[in-house]
Amino acid sequence: MPGGMQKARQYNISETNISGLGTPLEQAIRKAAADGEDAWKSINPKKVGVRVWRIEKFLVKPWPKRKYGKFFNGDSYIVLNTYHKKGGKGGIHHDVHFWIGSQSTQDEYGTAAYKTVELDDYLGGAPDEYRETEGNESKKFKSLFKRLVIMEGGIESGFEHVEEEVYEKQLLWIKGNMGNIVVRKVPLSWESLNSGDSFVLCSGNAVKDEKGKVKEGFTDGKLLLIFHGSSASPMEKVKAAGIAQSIDDERGGEPERETFHDGHMSDEELKLFWEHLGSKPPRGTKIKTAEEGGADDATKDVNLGTRRLLKVSDESGKIKMTELATGADLSRSMVTSDDAFILDDGTQVMVWIGKDASRMERKKAMEFGQQYINDYNIPDTRVLCRIMDGGDNEQFEQAFEVGVMSMGRPEDGTKFTGNIDKIRGLQKTKAAAASVSATYKGSGGPGVAVDFDALYQQPCADPKEWRGRTKPESSYSKEMQEKRIGAYNAETGWVSSLTKAQRESRQKKLEALETKYMKEGAGGGAVHCGASDVLTSGGTEGSLTAAKKFDPVTDALALRDAMKGLGTRKQPLIEILTSRSVGQRLQIRQAFEEHPEIAKDIFKTIEGEWMQVGGNFERVLKVLLRDPYERDAHFLYKAIRGLRPDTTLVLEILCTQESSEITKIAEAYKLMTAGKSLEEDIAKEYSNKKYTRELLLALISGKRPGPGAIDQALAKEDAKRLYEAGEKRTFSSQHQVFVEILSQRSYGHILAVVDAYANVSPKGTPLLKAVARNNSGSARTALKTIVSVAEDPTSYYCDRLHKALEGQLVGTHDHSLIRIIVSRAEVDLMTIETIYAARYGTTLQDDITHKTSKAYMKTLLHLVIGNKGSEAISYA
Repeated sequence: MPGGMQKARQYNISETNISGLGTPLEQAIRKAAADGEDAWKSINPKKVGVRVWRIEKFLVKPWPKRKYGKFFNGDSYIVLNTYHKKGGKGGIHHDVHFWIGSQSTQDEYGTAAYKTVELDDYLGGAPDEYRETEGNESKKFKSLFKRLVIMEGGIESGFEHVEEEVYEKQLLWIKGNMGNIVVRKVPLSWESLNSGDSFVLCSGNAVKDEKGKVKEGFTDGKLLLIFHGSSASPMEKVKAAGIAQSIDDERGGEPERETFHDGHMSDEELKLFWEHLGSKPPRGTKIKTAEEGGADDATKDVNLGTRRLLKVSDESGKIKMTELATGADLSRSMVTSDDAFILDDGTQVMVWIGKDASRMERKKAMEFGQQYINDYNIPDTRVLCRIMDGGDNEQFEQAFEVGVMSMGRPEDGTKFTGNIDKIRGLQKTKAAAASVSATYKGSGGPGVAVDFDALYQQPCADPKEWRGRTKPESSYSKEMQEKRIGAYNAETGWVSSLTKAQRESRQKKLEALETKYMKEGAGGGAVHCGASDVLTSGGTEGSLTAAKKFDPVTDALALRDAMKGLGTRKQPLIEILTSRSVGQRLQIRQAFEEHPEIAKDIFKTIEGEWMQVGGNFERVLKVLLRDPYERDAHFLYKAIRGLRPDTTLVLEILCTQESSEITKIAEAYKLMTAGKSLEEDIAKEYSNKKYTRELLLALISGKRPGPGAIDQALAKEDAKRLYEAGEKRTFSSQHQVFVEILSQRSYGHILAVVDAYANVSPKGTPLLKAVARNNSGSARTALKTIVSVAEDPTSYYCDRLHKALEGQLVGTHDHSLIRIIVSRAEVDLMTIETIYAARYGTTLQDDITHKTSKAYMKTLLHLVIGNKGSEAISYA
């Protein structure tokens, strides 16, 4: 558990139940918020993302985005997550979490609870609600942040010093059977162990306080030791490995992991485990037997995490709570939409509100949830949440699943294969569906491991115990193993496509880049990237540079071989084209088409592999092989000539570049279309959109001057004209003035106008906001784009990339996603990655992984990770 918690906290959670309105606490809160809560007024209910507020003396104050994921243990917070249901393709949904630090005052967490109800009302009563306590956060809450860091201090203490990250040293006991596996913390002693269960020891290096003294009971959290008893069940092993993976993820992938097997390892091999545990069995003594550790079904004690289902109903005329079932007797059919239900899955208490539940059932359900916690002696730190019928209730549904039983023990030589009959016809979520088929000795089924590619991604599998596969191994898997990257091996353990040292180095680089960008680039205006006319922000850096020891013929032949014969080897295509600069890729294209051993059109060759290379994967490969002007001309042609014009993509290309770049794009467009004019096609397509047409034609004709000395007097005059054309006018704005100035002034001049406008406007309105308020339609989007790029191009592309990944763009969002990642890879993509995480509370790599798939996803990820001058990979 992260943070520096000094003592156990006894929460008076009943005070967070808002049924007792009229108490002195509630009156004080209402007095402080007498005029309404300003914090909620800034919320756009349809904007996807995470928002965080801290409670400060009864008031709700925004928490800086750069601090998302970091919380003081002396405070309470409210977190709003807005997202699309059904994997990003459904309607908008909201989750509201209020988080209570271990040292937070009653006033603070009472206010947080009250304000959570207020926020719920503000959002129409539809959000799911979660009460989170320090160290017992729900999976949903943890998934909102790259990592969760708990810091000493808080607003009331006046102490907000951020010390180095420290974690409590703890031993976790994993016990149970298929229907009920539970985890609990036990004393750090060999006497807590037994041979029938699994354990996870969270340890690391010693840490010191401000006075230089070692902090007893805390470490840097960089070591996770998994201990399997000699007769631990497969499900216990799976759970232990999964917990270790979760802790590893929470700590940013930094911990090292080791696995120890009781009864199968020598004293010397177990030495590391005993050292970090702090004790070992005396000579001639052994740990407890499985029988002494207790039967697995003994975990039915509710305090150890029994699954339990209760109904809250007023059908008898009086509202009451009734227990329906426990453990393996739970059935999804018991839950109906005309009542409310309380489900305790052993990790959190979920209050489920049926869509046809009565008004009284809806109102009182959360109170009964708290009553359940009190009546059944549930730890008051357990997550209590409210979820609505029809919402995104993956964990609720998982609690009713029937697991896949193993058919034998490893000692019998029997393969652990999922029994499909046991789940066929039953309600299954993604978790159950992923455990149908596997042949893995150690765990009884790490998932649908049809290939080593999938196995590498499983948190619970140890490839040392792999006994076979259900399908042939892929060429990608073999290549990864041969290079000893991106896979498991005995020397390096679990790694990603980067080694641990590379990950650490990259993280430090990203942190330094964020600092540099904030100091030199953020809001500081557009500058040119190197000797080119490409616009970027100051202090930025790309992820990709020219590869060393590069040979275009070797690469061309390797691409030919990858697409030769039956099937397509995708990995060489990805690794070669994503680790070369654009100039090198064009040399590869030329060699492919001119070398006597190949002499083929590379685009037609790729198209000929349509059975293996298609869709967005084919599209991104082609984009990588075009020069920048040909690439943008192609995107413009697709955007203009489609059934409906993709105006957002047209604006992304034409409103973000210098006139010199647009002139070259127009020339490439003419070559590509056998003489067609970009200017004429734009004029025809936007004939019914006067201001959009005039703006785009002005940009294509090169009316925007290049960089040069700024005429401050003219900038002030332009600011005044814009104010009089828009903000000052009571009725219709003079759109032509906005079009004229913003299309015919240099980006440096527009930045000067931005500064001058704030002084001209009596209200101090920013120019960007004035543009948005006084224009409409695609013309407004175009003008906003120009101002955004003039202020900070890198920030603009970061926001654009996020919208593309969230599917918020009007048009084909994959076109923008591909174009931005490819075009910015050598400009500022690494900087974009740093500010993306700070701005949106998730990493760019994570969003690409979740929003795209297969070879397309791998290609984009390779470009984001980059090469930074590494040697060229040879497939000769």
